[in-house]
Amino acid sequence: MLILFFSPFPPIMCGIASYTSYLVRGMPADGWKVLSFDPHSYGSPVLKETPLQLEGKVSYSIPNPTCSPHTVYNRVAELADGVECLVWVQHAFGIWKDSSALCRILRYLHSRGCHIVVTHHTIHFQSGETAYGMTAEEYDLLRHELPVVDAITVFSRHVKEAVARAFPEHRDKVVVIRHGVPLHPNIPREKAREELLNHLLHEAPLHERDRGGLRELRDTFLNPDTKVIGGIGFINPLKGHEAVYSTGDRLQKKMPDRSILSLYMGQLRDPTNQTHLDCLRLMQGLHDGRRRLFINTYLPEEKLPAALKALDVNLLWREDCTQSGILSHAQGAGATVAGRDLEIMGETLRMRGYPACKTYGEFVASVEDILRDPKLEVSMAKTAGRYAEKFCWRNQAAKHLQLAESALEAPPNRHMFDEEKTLA
Repeated sequence: MLILFFSPFPPIMCGIASYTSYLVRGMPADGWKVLSFDPHSYGSPVLKETPLQLEGKVSYSIPNPTCSPHTVYNRVAELADGVECLVWVQHAFGIWKDSSALCRILRYLHSRGCHIVVTHHTIHFQSGETAYGMTAEEYDLLRHELPVVDAITVFSRHVKEAVARAFPEHRDKVVVIRHGVPLHPNIPREKAREELLNHLLHEAPLHERDRGGLRELRDTFLNPDTKVIGGIGFINPLKGHEAVYSTGDRLQKKMPDRSILSLYMGQLRDPTNQTHLDCLRLMQGLHDGRRRLFINTYLPEEKLPAALKALDVNLLWREDCTQSGILSHAQGAGATVAGRDLEIMGETLRMRGYPACKTYGEFVASVEDILRDPKLEVSMAKTAGRYAEKFCWRNQAAKHLQLAESALEAPPNRHMFDEEKTLA
């Protein structure tokens, strides 16, 4: 059996590419391949180097997500090379901007006898657009997709319930496999701050003006009495980056005896998107070089554990809360997180022992509680650590293999493997 993932993949720089690369690392080497997009025509930034040695495992032969279904099928057949194969599509609307193009591909693969699973990264269950909690766009995609696939996977039982309500005839095709967690080394905060600062000063491609500002703040940043809150990730207005600074301002007034730095680190993924460019300019305008810091840079994967652990609290107050790779990295690094009780993020925060807040005032208060009481951070780390072990990438990869086997072997109406059935 071969699982053929159809997904962006490094060196393409995006969350789904990173997700798929972590997933295959937990699988037997002979059990998977990846069909990906041409990094030069896909339209996203690319890493300088692919972090895995993947000769013969990854084909970057699809020019873009709107290419012909016939082209996709031919590439699938070439990679399968006669082995029984399951095509596993990673879906987010940021990748598949034209849902009709994806549906044409799925219908054609189905007509040629392919077994298909789709992982949905961004389905809502609290949207007001439909009676089922998903958006109208999501409903329309699933209406065309579900009849031609063997299964879909989602990250949340609430999303599963929303899809099952909307399409009860396909209830048995909807499966929960949660987002995997990378198990990073647990770095002490003092060491993490030193490692992050050294990277920014000596390795990151920063403007000399920004580097000079960081040198001036070195003692403040490394002082263990300084509280540093913030976030990391691509610049996107739906991620609520500016809340990092408003939260820091509020906390400084509430805690005048403490020095609080608000720090955001990230860069544009799509420099042609005007809305994202406007968000970048907003972040640059909020930077004051003293208490509000914005560092326009991409943090390499190997630097994420130190960067996340360097923050006393990682802030996730977002408009769009369907999923977060940064949340998983933070948990795997033993970092502390506070976020919004909305969609999948709210459900996941609660399962991981982090504050999930309904209102912004409640969110600010929860961050203040963490900064004032070190015992809260210790308690959260224990709960999050148990979750990380349970849902590490190795375990989640094994669940993908179980689902693939049941999809290939089961009669059409048999219940598929589902993670929810395995949870106590």
